[in-house]
Amino acid sequence: DLRAGIRNEVSAQLAQQIVDAPEGELVITDDEINQRLAAGGDLGPIDDVQVTITPEVITVDLSAYGLSGTYQSTVRAENGSVVLDGGSLDGPLAFVIPNDELADATNAQIAASLSAAGYHVESVTMQDGAITLTVVR
Repeated sequence: DLRAGIRNEVSAQLAQQIVDAPEGELVITDDEINQRLAAGGDLGPIDDVQVTITPEVITVDLSAYGLSGTYQSTVRAENGSVVLDGGSLDGPLAFVIPNDELADATNAQIAASLSAAGYHVESVTMQDGAITLTVVR
């Protein structure tokens, strides 16, 4: 199940990134994300995931159900959380996984994980290879 896989992996990734993190700037690199995914991420039917962060978009190359695709989205802060905004999935995988389902599942889990950890995101800045969150408790 796609939603369960995303829910589990986003929760695990955020828990590793924000556990006892101080207030202020929290930098998350695409290398860190990719290493953690490779080390044991379980995204259900999704495999072979590669994340790239640029100042304009976050790009996720992935495959699932034997099909490949590329998901691109901007990232912003909204209501104390991080939100994927304006995302689109291209390639054969787009015929199997609706854009809204992927973004909705990810956004819901990001918000739940940040809230459970007591964090409020004030801003998001993307640069080559990293995303910086300004967080308060």
